[in-house]
Amino acid sequence: MTAQSPLLWLLGLAPEDRRVVRETAGDGYQCRLLDDMDASALASALEQDDDPLLLWLGSGVWRTLRREHPGVADLLQLVPAVLVLEADADRPLLEQALEGHFQQVARFPLDRKQVFEALSRAREARNMYQDMARMAREIMMERELLERKSEVCAFLFQAFAGLDGAADARELMACCRQAMKEAFPVKGVHALWWGSGGRAAYLLDASDGSAEAEAWRAFLRERTGVDGAGDGEALVGRDNGKKAPEPERTLLLPLEIRKRRCGILALDLDRPLLPGRDLALALDAVRKHLAFILWERGGDEEFFAASSSTSALSDSLPQKRRSAFV
Repeated sequence: MTAQSPLLWLLGLAPEDRRVVRETAGDGYQCRLLDDMDASALASALEQDDDPLLLWLGSGVWRTLRREHPGVADLLQLVPAVLVLEADADRPLLEQALEGHFQQVARFPLDRKQVFEALSRAREARNMYQDMARMAREIMMERELLERKSEVCAFLFQAFAGLDGAADARELMACCRQAMKEAFPVKGVHALWWGSGGRAAYLLDASDGSAEAEAWRAFLRERTGVDGAGDGEALVGRDNGKKAPEPERTLLLPLEIRKRRCGILALDLDRPLLPGRDLALALDAVRKHLAFILWERGGDEEFFAASSSTSALSDSLPQKRRSAFV
């Protein structure tokens, strides 16, 4: 007998019936005698999580509980049970037993065949309930996965549409920031782009000339490790009041074209990011798409030009409802 052995409760059985149950069940079952419990102790036992496989219940105790402790009798209905009738049980008692929702009704004295059949039915019923519970959990998990995949697809659609429709670099980064906030705990989005080797272009989510902007310039320049990525044209977004870079809360992503590194993207996070596989792939797709747009339009001076009109446009982009991806 192990701690995982099925539990059998015995209540109100004759000594001979208890012996038959124990001998037929064998060492593969735990048998617990409840006869020494009063009504309150029995109610406590029924409310605990012992999860018995089967309750063997004598009809004499059952009638007493129904008459004197109906609440305890109601609790018995929640436990799979076999009601053992006296040999001289009358017809009214038999009718009451059939209405009592018992798994099985037997007569004294019990024999090994009755016990074996009752145990087999109880095991089959438990296995069926466990299978149903497992299937329900699997269905809920599949549903959750489908919902998350749908949210990821919606995120990618919104991100690509916003990035493709950006009129200039300011609006591009504003769209990128807004898209990232839909799926990740992002405070700001910053980038350093040097493309094919020209002057470095800083795309910072900070006000121009601020201490924060200078801190992000130095942070990105230090992390690139690329010679010649010095002071270039500073393109800044809105002043969002964020502080200097926090390396432990900054996610750095390379901006690459044909496996050639052309820039770096920095996500300023509210908290460390641990995305699932789908979100990680979505983030990688947005990173690649952003790099492609910067490369494709890198030769357009107007695209990287800093103007107050485009700055106002980026700050006035409509704010979408944030999705609870992370």
